[in-house]
Amino acid sequence: MPDREPSYCLGNSRQLLQLTDEEWAFLNTRQWVFACNNFPSHWRILGFAPTVWVYGDNHSLGCVADLAKELAAIAGDEDFQSRLRLAFYGLENCAVQADDAVAKSGVQAIGYRRGHWSDTGQKPARMGEPIFHHGTTFTDLINFAAIFNPGQEIRILGAQWNHPEDDCGHFYEPMQPNWRANRVISIWPGIAMLAKAGLPIVDCHTRHGSMDGHPEFVLPKKKLMDL
Repeated sequence: MPDREPSYCLGNSRQLLQLTDEEWAFLNTRQWVFACNNFPSHWRILGFAPTVWVYGDNHSLGCVADLAKELAAIAGDEDFQSRLRLAFYGLENCAVQADDAVAKSGVQAIGYRRGHWSDTGQKPARMGEPIFHHGTTFTDLINFAAIFNPGQEIRILGAQWNHPEDDCGHFYEPMQPNWRANRVISIWPGIAMLAKAGLPIVDCHTRHGSMDGHPEFVLPKKKLMDL
């Protein structure tokens, strides 16, 4: 039987820095917290670790080097390991090199294949099928949440990049004003596709940049800690 609490899918935007200590502590007790990419080497900035980690990009040797860095961070961090239930890494152009990096790290991680970032005909995958991927790895997290905690709310946060009052960029980087101001247009179509396909996605962002002309991006909203 699946756990009866929601899944929490977290992007890497600086909006995560706006969470309270109470919210950080809350996330550090949840059973299904999904994070991606460079989260393992920077999680202590926020004070909570995920239970599922996904490193999606694998199209270049540079991605493999970055994957190896994150694997080393996990291997050397017992606190992170104590929370981690599952880890996944993408198998794309450099799948052989990624497999080797994982084997050398000693971290137990599972390779997966996913759809093309621009494919608008994708559907949410079931276990064993290529994972839904559109725009960014954040959509991979949502599909994994639907697989491992089926039927439960999928609460999303950290996928906002262009509110005029927010710092732009990743939570572990210095402020980058106006950085990737169109990021909402690359992330949110995939989220909207997954919601339209029936996944119970709930928006926990406190504010957004303009979504004028994109009513499909408007999702049910809740506070992160709502019961």
